[in-house]
Amino acid sequence: MSELNTLRVGIDIGSTTTKIVALDVDKNIVLSNYQRHNANQAFSVKKTLELFKEELQGKTLELVLTGSGAKSL
Repeated sequence: MSELNTLRVGIDIGSTTTKIVALDVDKNIVLSNYQRHNANQAFSVKKTLELFKEELQGKTLELVLTGSGAKSL
């Protein structure tokens, strides 16, 4: 896959919220989201990724997880 087809995705899974941001190769924000997860961190990440399924499909993802829930995921 070409570099133009790559997204850098950061997901912060905190104690109360999940935040996601994806950047293209020019560092433009392609997608972002912020939501409370009500103590269901894994479901929150899954739900967030499903929201952006079309934008992520066929892309190479460079993924970074941070926050208190990152280790368990």
